[in-house]
Amino acid sequence: MPVGLLCCEGVDKGWDIRVLNRIVPDGCVVRAAGGTLGGHLEHRVRRERDRESGSAIMGLRDRDLSAQGHLPAAAPVEWRAAEDGVRLGWLWERVEIENYLLDPGVVRRSLPTRMAGKLDRYRAALHDAAEQIAPYTAARIAVTSTLPSP
Repeated sequence: MPVGLLCCEGVDKGWDIRVLNRIVPDGCVVRAAGGTLGGHLEHRVRRERDRESGSAIMGLRDRDLSAQGHLPAAAPVEWRAAEDGVRLGWLWERVEIENYLLDPGVVRRSLPTRMAGKLDRYRAALHDAAEQIAPYTAARIAVTSTLPSP
């Protein structure tokens, strides 16, 4: 059964909903449902399922506060509720949607042809930015890896 409603993290004008609205097939509604902390997204998926029974309702969640590590395999990562194992949807394979927007391969495919020669400048700027946020990113990974497993 095709997904009729996809609940995503964030707010109505956030990255997730803005990007997903451009790529999901016709007939699928994308709705922002808040964050992962406090179970907002999980509760929203369950609440929508209680209200609506004729279409598949799923969620798409970041992994930014998840201790589950794995290497990307170009395949969906299933998201199930910790307490009862109910399938709620999927996790981004990368940590969060923003990670896809930084990928030089994604940027190259999305740039107009006239911009293609500027990819080297983009890579250099991306490298510089990565070096600037490395200490913050290392701290965030350290904190995340100490969280208890769900």
